[in-house]
Amino acid sequence: MDQWITEYAYAKINLYLHLTGRREDGYHTLVSVMQSVDLHDILTLSCPGGGEGKIELHCDTPGLSTGEDNLVCRAARMFMDRYGKRNLRIRLEKQIPIAAGLAGGSSDAAATLRALNRLYGYPATEDELLCMSVRLGADVPFCLCGGTALAEGIGEHLTVLPPAPPVTVLIACGGAGVSTPLAYRALDEMYKGFSEPVPPDRQLQPLLSAIARGDAPGMSGTVFNLFEKAVLPHHSEATESRNLMISGGALCAMLSGSGPSVFGIFTEKAKADAVAGQIRENGWFAYVGGFAERKGIFEK
Repeated sequence: MDQWITEYAYAKINLYLHLTGRREDGYHTLVSVMQSVDLHDILTLSCPGGGEGKIELHCDTPGLSTGEDNLVCRAARMFMDRYGKRNLRIRLEKQIPIAAGLAGGSSDAAATLRALNRLYGYPATEDELLCMSVRLGADVPFCLCGGTALAEGIGEHLTVLPPAPPVTVLIACGGAGVSTPLAYRALDEMYKGFSEPVPPDRQLQPLLSAIARGDAPGMSGTVFNLFEKAVLPHHSEATESRNLMISGGALCAMLSGSGPSVFGIFTEKAKADAVAGQIRENGWFAYVGGFAERKGIFEK
């Protein structure tokens, strides 16, 4: 009987996201406070035998590619190229909305690396897994462990932060998706291609201090996302979700990543549930949960 290994792939929101410049290779440098939430995809993986390196990816979401372009397959291929080829069967149960600014694909890739390392008997060190993750995407290094972290560079330089204070989080996603390249292009136009370095917003240090002292209202009062300037004027669903959260008692509500997902932070779950009901009445996705803690790369 095949041995199946299960890994959870947790969604990510940005409590703070600011672009500070643009490199010659086109990548933007950033400063971001990333936070895992307990909304997650489920990845199960087995090796049925044979060493040809075949990958069978099955996903319960229609329209999502299960070919070699999927980040799960790319992560598996990268791992096997380094540690030996095996035939793989992978099942992916999606609960995180696709292309929504929640790092669903990046988290799936990170979960694949963790699962394969377990399945192979932990041949990869933490540094080796981090090196592979950087090649897969800027959010993948954070998603390997999650929790609360300050990300710099293009997202690959991580500083682990104290766990953020416990709160109720509402995530909403409705309407058309947001093209991340177009969102970056809009900010390039606003900031003249980031030809001059842009210093981090002044809210960063107060946010870090609030997290360190476990101050949920202080944390909520200092969240920031530069992409709101580029996305919200053109995405009525995100704007309406944000407004519903604020009027429904959220301490704050903000775009996650480049959107279109919006998250709200509440101190009372009943209020978050009530707003989630209003959002679902519009036919949009809504999830009520909390923050997820940091998990070691080698934890099962």
